[in-house]
Amino acid sequence: MSGSAKYQHLFSPLKIGPIWVRNRIFLPPHANNFYDHVEDYRIPDERFAHYMAERAKGGVGLIIISPLAVHLTSSDGGGGFFLHAYRKEIIPRLKMIADMVHQYDTKIFAQLLHSASTSSGCLHDDFHERWSPSAIPGLGPYAYHGMPKEMEIEDIKETISSFRQTAINAREGGFDGVELHITHGEDVLEEFLSPLTNKRTDQYGGSLENRMRLMVEVLSEVRTAVGKDFVIGVRIGGDEFVPGGLTHEDIKEVCSRLEGTGKIDYISVTGGGTWTVESSTCIVAPAFVPAGFMVPLAAGIKGVLENTPVFCAGRINDPGLAERILAEGQADMVGIARGLIADPEFVNKTREGREDEIRPCVACMQGCIGRYVLGLPITCVHNPAAGREKRFGLGTLKPAERRKKVMVIGGGPAGLKAAEIAARRGHDVVLYEKEKELGGQVRLASKTALWNEFGNITEHLISQVKKLAVRVRLEEEVNTDIVKAENPDAVVVATGCQPIYTQYVRRTFSQEPVPGVNENSVVSVWDVLQDKVRVGQKVLIVDGERHYRVLATADMLAGRGKDVEVITEARSPISERLHTLDGAMLNRKLREAGIKISTRTLVREVLGRTVVAIGPDGKERRIENVDTIIWATGARPKDELYFALKGKVKELFRIGDCLAPRFVEWAIMEGEKVGRQL
Repeated sequence: MSGSAKYQHLFSPLKIGPIWVRNRIFLPPHANNFYDHVEDYRIPDERFAHYMAERAKGGVGLIIISPLAVHLTSSDGGGGFFLHAYRKEIIPRLKMIADMVHQYDTKIFAQLLHSASTSSGCLHDDFHERWSPSAIPGLGPYAYHGMPKEMEIEDIKETISSFRQTAINAREGGFDGVELHITHGEDVLEEFLSPLTNKRTDQYGGSLENRMRLMVEVLSEVRTAVGKDFVIGVRIGGDEFVPGGLTHEDIKEVCSRLEGTGKIDYISVTGGGTWTVESSTCIVAPAFVPAGFMVPLAAGIKGVLENTPVFCAGRINDPGLAERILAEGQADMVGIARGLIADPEFVNKTREGREDEIRPCVACMQGCIGRYVLGLPITCVHNPAAGREKRFGLGTLKPAERRKKVMVIGGGPAGLKAAEIAARRGHDVVLYEKEKELGGQVRLASKTALWNEFGNITEHLISQVKKLAVRVRLEEEVNTDIVKAENPDAVVVATGCQPIYTQYVRRTFSQEPVPGVNENSVVSVWDVLQDKVRVGQKVLIVDGERHYRVLATADMLAGRGKDVEVITEARSPISERLHTLDGAMLNRKLREAGIKISTRTLVREVLGRTVVAIGPDGKERRIENVDTIIWATGARPKDELYFALKGKVKELFRIGDCLAPRFVEWAIMEGEKVGRQL
């Protein structure tokens, strides 16, 4: 059965105000840090245009681009930078984007945002004041930057005018519509709407009507400026999920009133904000949040509207789930952001009945929001083309000029990716793996509940190499004699790494041995995940990696009733690269599981079942009667075969952890590059 027949609701057109979209899937707005910095402002770059065009080419019906700042005082927020869309200089760049998207019959809207008190006030070249409806410290990540300015009536009028001008710029740039950002506690319209942040006593504060006044005035001004043949929507939080904030019932009333103005063409529902662990997790949900968790909010709002289309989003990562949402009348359009970052062809593959080929989002938060909050361009851990579409995107992979016999040694993510790309280019590929299964460390880590979805990365790669008829040889450890006998044209060594049992001491910049670490009570995380050892009741994990898999292992063992303590020399067991919107919730989960965390602590010696450690106060601490000591302080490349082959084969490559132990995106990127180079 074709996807169009199987997913009849997904692939039916939808009328949004004056326009039609070809299907019911949209790419929600998400900041990507693809921009050119010109003098004192930022505008989208060519990478931005190619990124959006790739998703349009992949079949999505509607694209809503990342927040456009409507004013100088909204130039950044949440760790990243916004595009200065209130300046006319942005119009040619918007037109470049719109033209590239429109060639694939995809419509495109722009989201308009004033980040209010969540702007830093200092990430722009020139410092600026932070605006807010009331003089309160603010609840966003930049609250420590001082008190925002309580907006005067003149500031309010200037804000309304800036929304108008930005909408005009979007229209002149060839866009089909705009939407107003009223959610996540990070914009001026929600700050006026929410009783948490609006303490005013004038006509813009107090009653719901007064707190809605600014958004209604902005809508009126924008509608007058762009006319009736241009779409205007709003993206609103269906619940603030914080005591004293806007409830779902409040938002239903707001949406009913917005529909009553006759000035909006759709309502897009999201939720949460930057105030609490629960509310922040709703913004970009990690893997331990259920798929489609925000859908009930959209359904509740749809239930109070007469005829305004309702959009929904929130970890919708499966075509079947998207179809059910529409079939059950919970929403009129579904948003898939991270799923389309991971696979821009998500829509076309679904329509063509190729769902099994979709590269799945695993909600790991690392390449997308994890990079964004560091001010870096976004990507995806297992889609190297994300953000690099011009070089690695659809249509860029060319057949090899000459078919080669390629040996890929190692069946982890690096080896699997190299084998896939080489096979797609027409090479004769043989993949060797010494274990009984493919997948490497990703397969091991996915055995834990917290990282279960992460295994979909290698499951997808395994399915692709099978489809491409790559010859796979399991339980075969390759040596130089085997390579010589095979006489390949090229060898890719992706043999991974192996654990080390030293301890890195930051103050001396050295790996130092720990007396007694070779005792029988000391095992590696890998031993535990492979069920090679029996884990006793009292467990001590020595964490020098600060890797998610270590914490996932701790959570797994605590779930089995073990008494678990994690000690680390760092200030937190959670790495900065993983400490995104899910960091606080992960910390809470560890505490709720009863896991003890001891930071700034070094192991001095292992004496059988006793571990001697030095705490942050410099005093010695003896941890006694430990049944199992799990050592997780890093790894070294398993590169012996590479060096044995060096200078003895025609083409030799080393990739992944065999080159240097890192995270999975390095392994997959190197597999992609080598596969293209062969």
